[in-house]
Amino acid sequence: MPGGSNEAVVTHAPDSLPSVGQLRGANPAQVRAAASAARSVQRQVEAQLRALARMPGGWEGPAGVEATARHAEVVLVGEVLEAALGDLATALEGAADGVDGARRLLAHAELTCGRAGGHLTDVGGVVGLLDPAVEPVVRASALEARRRYAVAALGLRRVQVPRWMMASPGSLTAPPTGSGLGEAPMQTSLPTIPQHLDPQAMASWFAELPVTAQAVLVARQPDTVAAAEGLPAWAHDAANRLRLDRAIRDADLALQAATTAALSSPTPIDDLGLGALRDRVADLRAIADVLDRQDGHDRQLLALDLSGRRVLVAISTGDIDRAGRLAVFVPGFTVTPATHLRGYDTRVTAGSDLASSIDRSWGTGEGVVGITWLGYAAPQIDEVLDRSRSVASRLPAEEGGQHLRAFLDGLAASRERSIGASTPDVSIWAHSYGSLVAGSMLAAAAQRHESTPVRAVVALGSPGMGVSIPAQLGLRLDQIFVAEAELDPIPELGVFSSDPGHWAGVTQLETEARPLPDGSPGAAGRGHESYLTPGSTSAWNLAAIAAGRPDLALTRWRCDEPRVLRLRDPACRA
Repeated sequence: MPGGSNEAVVTHAPDSLPSVGQLRGANPAQVRAAASAARSVQRQVEAQLRALARMPGGWEGPAGVEATARHAEVVLVGEVLEAALGDLATALEGAADGVDGARRLLAHAELTCGRAGGHLTDVGGVVGLLDPAVEPVVRASALEARRRYAVAALGLRRVQVPRWMMASPGSLTAPPTGSGLGEAPMQTSLPTIPQHLDPQAMASWFAELPVTAQAVLVARQPDTVAAAEGLPAWAHDAANRLRLDRAIRDADLALQAATTAALSSPTPIDDLGLGALRDRVADLRAIADVLDRQDGHDRQLLALDLSGRRVLVAISTGDIDRAGRLAVFVPGFTVTPATHLRGYDTRVTAGSDLASSIDRSWGTGEGVVGITWLGYAAPQIDEVLDRSRSVASRLPAEEGGQHLRAFLDGLAASRERSIGASTPDVSIWAHSYGSLVAGSMLAAAAQRHESTPVRAVVALGSPGMGVSIPAQLGLRLDQIFVAEAELDPIPELGVFSSDPGHWAGVTQLETEARPLPDGSPGAAGRGHESYLTPGSTSAWNLAAIAAGRPDLALTRWRCDEPRVLRLRDPACRA
């Protein structure tokens, strides 16, 4: 692979490596096919660059200057594209070899385990062994296989390939007839992103641009690209990463300058804005840390709003443009990137991985990509007395619902218009005040008789979804789920209309310890933050719903079981 050996790089703890299930699902043949495709496109680009080099010159006047500039633009992007395609093809070939080696080692571990009467699970567990002495050998071989798989993935991530190349297949357009290379300064006229287009129209407009124009637009106008709903996920990701790098540099410089000024100023530090600057730097660093995680997931920075008090962000666990299904986590009160993003990303990643495993075993095999959506200004503790921002108010949730709707509509439009794929089914995992955000979005769409890509919503520890009856959400009863864990007092508040836990006909999900359909034990959830805990019954239920298999989710407790801090469900009363 380019850049030398990566053998010394992957030193993660076993739990941070790709799972056995991920390695089982890896397909090196597809990677080799992608390498072959990259080589083929590279040869096409080389041929077009040779044709461009033979273009005659001699044009004069304004038209000649414009033609010359456009010609130089295409040549420049083409040269970058050709070199990057070569690096990508080489890296893909090396990654395929690495995955092949890892899978052979895993197969040997499975064979050894099977001969001893055991089974190696998707999460790396060894069960049913008749000879305990075999277990350390099986575990060590499986761990090494996972490490080799991580090395192969890391080699790909280190290739400096422009992310816009990963879009849907396209080709460089033919250069203008008669254009030539001259000495005129480059004054390329880029297309201007239209204003006030809905996501569908925006997606169609962007899809009609040549791939070269798309790439240059992303590189030169990242702020405009990032704000345009309906563009492909790869374009938002590339633009937002450019913006993130710039924002980190600016915030670091601003904090350094303010800190230096504070040392010689009699003004209280809070009045100098140091607290806000530190919060901004902490938010941005948390986002960068999550994007830099080396766990086999190609995350995308789908949204990055730098305009407010805290940074708003949405990060996926994989390629949204090719996802079969989406699971969108919407959090609640006090959430910020600095305080919650790392932990939530870890849990959403584990949940979407489990959903993909369920999908491979019991579903269509399309795969599930998770999204940690911190795309609205969640109420904070110091805003409790602010009527417009308090957690006791619906206003932040209603504004958040509008942002969530625009985000989902943009994803759907980009899939349909830009890459010709169907809209993925969306499951919303809505936690605490985030359930009011999701409920506000769904209720507003239902009132206007509009459809959304949401096919399931799960209210986790909900204080209310802002509606009195489930029909107001515009979904069928079998698409609405509620989970209320032991020792979680929030669902008992019921401050935003009625308690979803008391809705008739809505599925109440189990949160207690129960055997799971895959044979593993599901752990009990305790407290308000327990719903996404890996290994819990609740996490299994969320994954099953996201995988399109709600029939595999476990329903709630029997009515005769005592519950702490929860009134008995009226449905259970005699």
